[in-house]
Amino acid sequence: MAEAQAEVIAFLGEGSSYGAPGALVERIETHISIVFLAGEHAYKLKRAVRFSYVDYSTPMLREMYCRRELALNRRSAPELYLRVRALTRAADGGLEFDGAGQAVDFVLEMRRFAQDDLLDCLAAAGRLTPALMRDVTDEIAAFHEAAAVAPGFGGAAAVGR
Repeated sequence: MAEAQAEVIAFLGEGSSYGAPGALVERIETHISIVFLAGEHAYKLKRAVRFSYVDYSTPMLREMYCRRELALNRRSAPELYLRVRALTRAADGGLEFDGAGQAVDFVLEMRRFAQDDLLDCLAAAGRLTPALMRDVTDEIAAFHEAAAVAPGFGGAAAVGR
């Protein structure tokens, strides 16, 4: 599965893919995704993996989960989560964003933000204050309080399992 993504990863790692030949593209990797930081945007590629808790093994599944992530996270950060982009086969055989050719894979496009704004970076810099922690937890609590109830999922029985 992962071998098929090598071309996609190479494409996303090149500045020319974003209209900026020679520009630096930063990568942040996890066990299930790679985020490519290019200019003002970030492009999240779900790795072609299958684990007991997640199945990104096909392009169709990766597209579906990109769309779900977009819908989920737009609720609390619409200014960051922009759209799902298709990586398509170009007429010359290479890859391009949202072309007329066959979709090869999909990425979630987001607006890039300063990595220094991440809570772990703020903590390391001594800038994670009690007031900021209260503000963040108040936002999280309000979000959960307003969330729709989904009966039939979770509950004490699910926790017990």
